[in-house]
Amino acid sequence: QMFKKTLNRFNNNKLRSTTKFIKTRQNWKIGDFIQVYSHSKHQWFNAEIKDIKIRNNEKSYIEDFKIVYDNNDCCKFVNRWSPDLRDCVKYNITSSLIKFQSGQSVSVWSNSQKQWINGHIKVLIEKINCVLVKYGKSEKIIHVNSK
Repeated sequence: QMFKKTLNRFNNNKLRSTTKFIKTRQNWKIGDFIQVYSHSKHQWFNAEIKDIKIRNNEKSYIEDFKIVYDNNDCCKFVNRWSPDLRDCVKYNITSSLIKFQSGQSVSVWSNSQKQWINGHIKVLIEKINCVLVKYGKSEKIIHVNSK
């Protein structure tokens, strides 16, 4: 995510974050869903803020989020103001879709075989709040609110 900055046209030596950007980040709390960038995997992941650690020094305090992502397989601490974090709402990820990741293992009900079959999510289709699941030799688009 690019940092949101404004430039005062009367004083072009001052570059500042927008008020909306600052307020959004200040409002993040434990349990919120955001996105985190993984440098090792070179992609953004849906994540949840599990804890907030505050480090004090003489001049100020620094807040680090404990972030869990990649189907709860990965965890790291990231500073609240890091460019490696971004808001999910801004990127049209619904609260029901945020629980899913490409490659995630899932079970799919097969109407033809009348049983649950193991598969994996190939693609998140955010515009229609669905996932494309591959199971066996078949693929199925499933609305995330389906049971």
